[in-house]
Amino acid sequence: MVQFANVVVYSYQYLLDPKVAGIISKEMQRESVVVFDEAHNIDNVCIEALSVSVRKQTIEGATRNINKMAQEINRFKATDAGRLRAEYNRVVDGLAQRGDLPNIIEKEGPLTFVNAVNSHVGIDQKMPKFCYDRLHSLMLTLEITDTDEFLHIQMICDFATLVGTYTRGFSIIIEPYDERMPHIPDPVLQLSCHDASLAIKPIFDRFQSVVITSGTLSPIDLYPRLLNFNPVVSRSFTMSLTRDCICPMVLSRGSDQLPVLAQNLI
Repeated sequence: MVQFANVVVYSYQYLLDPKVAGIISKEMQRESVVVFDEAHNIDNVCIEALSVSVRKQTIEGATRNINKMAQEINRFKATDAGRLRAEYNRVVDGLAQRGDLPNIIEKEGPLTFVNAVNSHVGIDQKMPKFCYDRLHSLMLTLEITDTDEFLHIQMICDFATLVGTYTRGFSIIIEPYDERMPHIPDPVLQLSCHDASLAIKPIFDRFQSVVITSGTLSPIDLYPRLLNFNPVVSRSFTMSLTRDCICPMVLSRGSDQLPVLAQNLI
């Protein structure tokens, strides 16, 4: 329905998260005017959109997802082998074109991580880059509609795609345990984005008019540096309250510490 609407209002994630934007926002035209309202925290949203944390539970869930998909593939082999073969050929054509956790916290860049993976299992940088797209294509082929059931394998593929796509602006942090409970092993593999401009750059490239506004967008000259763009127009307006405003006050307990009920205020 997006292509029939004059105004579309939704969360930042539907544009900034490349996985969601590829599904929800792909039909928007270049002439569309994109307005990021209340954008004083847009840099944090951009960073969160490109950051992924993988825990032991994520890997276990992804293993269950793979086993479930293997069952679906076997079912398709028996009922529609030709369609499955076509999907396999698309994966092969796309690829043709284009250990143990430590006992201390480690930090490295995506390129170092990919080189380590390549040396251990022989996977180069091109292969992880298309993981998420290939998974999405396979799920469509297998006619999987309950995508929430496969969130773990999607997270793994999202991690792999980001690692294979970017060589700067990210750090990979390996934490063997939670600092609050160092005696309990709880490994976390975190891909942390440090450059908010990486998430919003596709928006600037795709749309000809992008507006960033907020009542607390201050200092206003900071955001072009954070998001790495040159504003065509930059304006700051003074705020004034020309009429009396309601200042709500919420009471939950009285001076005697008893709950204040509505009938007590009438």
